[in-house]
Amino acid sequence: MARFNLIDEPWIRVVTDSGGETEEVSLKELFQNAHLYIGLAGDMKTQDFALLRLLLAILHTVFSRVDAQGEIYEWIELDESFRQLNEVDEDDMEDYAGALYKTWNDLWKAGKFPKAVVDYLEAWHDRFYLFDEEYPFYQVSFKVLSKNKLNQKSPTSVCGKNINRRISESGNKKVLFSPKNRYEEYSDLLSEPELARWLIAYQNYSNKSDKAVFGKGYDVGVSKGWAFELGGIYFKGDNLFESLLLNLTLVRQDQEESLYSQKPCWEFDPDNLIERYLRGSSDPRAIDNLAELYTVWSRAIYIDPSIDMSKNFQFEVVKLPDIQITDYFIEPMTLWKLHKTGAQRNHTTPYVHKEEWSLWRSFGLLSGNNDERTPGVIQWVRNEEIKDALDSIQVCVVAVSMIWGGNPTSQIPVNEVVDTLMLHERLLTDLSENGWEQRIRDIVDLTNHVVRSTYGRFLYDIEDIRNLKNSGLTSKELARLYYVIDQPFREWIASIEPDKDREVQLNEWKKILKKLVKREADRLVAQAGPRDFTGRICDGGGVGESEGRYKNIAISYNAFSYFLNKQLDVKEG
Repeated sequence: MARFNLIDEPWIRVVTDSGGETEEVSLKELFQNAHLYIGLAGDMKTQDFALLRLLLAILHTVFSRVDAQGEIYEWIELDESFRQLNEVDEDDMEDYAGALYKTWNDLWKAGKFPKAVVDYLEAWHDRFYLFDEEYPFYQVSFKVLSKNKLNQKSPTSVCGKNINRRISESGNKKVLFSPKNRYEEYSDLLSEPELARWLIAYQNYSNKSDKAVFGKGYDVGVSKGWAFELGGIYFKGDNLFESLLLNLTLVRQDQEESLYSQKPCWEFDPDNLIERYLRGSSDPRAIDNLAELYTVWSRAIYIDPSIDMSKNFQFEVVKLPDIQITDYFIEPMTLWKLHKTGAQRNHTTPYVHKEEWSLWRSFGLLSGNNDERTPGVIQWVRNEEIKDALDSIQVCVVAVSMIWGGNPTSQIPVNEVVDTLMLHERLLTDLSENGWEQRIRDIVDLTNHVVRSTYGRFLYDIEDIRNLKNSGLTSKELARLYYVIDQPFREWIASIEPDKDREVQLNEWKKILKKLVKREADRLVAQAGPRDFTGRICDGGGVGESEGRYKNIAISYNAFSYFLNKQLDVKEG
């Protein structure tokens, strides 16, 4: 018997007020009251990212078929379940794109979602049961597993602690971090709401440690979860409604002429969906719409619909084929990086966020620097069709990635990288010559140059004077300086008012940066010992150095000060 329907039962954790209070709500409640909730409040930020993409898949599906008033677009045919029966004719594509832009603007002006979203969910009510014999949500039925041959006798068994990424435990490795750590016997227990959240996260962030595949395997390799591949990027608004709208890229900026119908996973019979994935192994770029991409599975998962959730949880999984990620620009919620060397030379892949590397340091990738691909969500807010609606608002850019560790063949998730950057939207959208976007890119490049080159050269000199090259001093002190300037930079960029004098505001950061960098250099000089001031004859190992040149910390500090003053030509007053 089907039970725990995600449309009706509370399972999505949201923040309800500025004090941080949370509650669990159903899908129906979420879309009815998204404008009243501050945001998602799941177990991890990577889980929130996976849930956000599910919610966006629902919205992409609904508003690609009906407008903000719930009226069906004239170019679309729907059945009684709101399923799209046709592709829009190529001759009508421009008009259809214009209607989609109007729908987005109407939604933004309304400030809340119309009844059409819940109407759509009710039409697909039977596909949102967490436990069901025929259409279990994000899972397959028993008959799907039994009819398809595997490479081994049975699927891989996965227990609760293996899908709960706050635990991240494998069969031969102890818990890394978990609120359940002190109660190990309970680490496999999950409630229905927890299971629903972690199930969606698991389809986005799996690993490669399990063994079972359909048939003899896949030429394209196995999926570890699509979101696992991403340097996730999204906008966070003042409330959950705004967050969803800011990331609802109804029209792809580079493909207005080919807007394909949306195909979320629940609109397929599980049997047909698995066949679709297996066929896709011969065409690993077959997905042409965001609802399907946002709900793509990494595993065929079977959960016994009669499972007793008061006991230790376990389900069965089979790996599914990978999706080719290189140059796959349908994905709008990631940073991209152009490879200039190696096997991927002249190709672009997602840039996964690094630990201890602040998002602002990658502003060029965020805004689309030179040859780098601009993330789709950034392209979206720059679009002239919606730009006026967003004029003069502060936005929060959120970065999120999952990090794997240990054996590259298993790629077990061990940590997540999360960062935010608050700034005025015009810093991303003002693309005029010498405009705000260009000037922020320039100031970030200058900041990185001052830290890594100017200050870094001073650190190299200290190592050289002490004859301690590769001692780790340079990397340690560079990391320290980035830490020192991190919060001041965030506060400065958040304070920028685009209508005020540009040069004055840019000069303000130069003054702050100069003061902080000089303070760190002064600290090292104050800590210097007799040997640093005595100095030595260098071996010519530095950039531009000739063999036999004498240096000590005083000489190096003077050189550092000269270049710091030259690069940060601060205008006082």
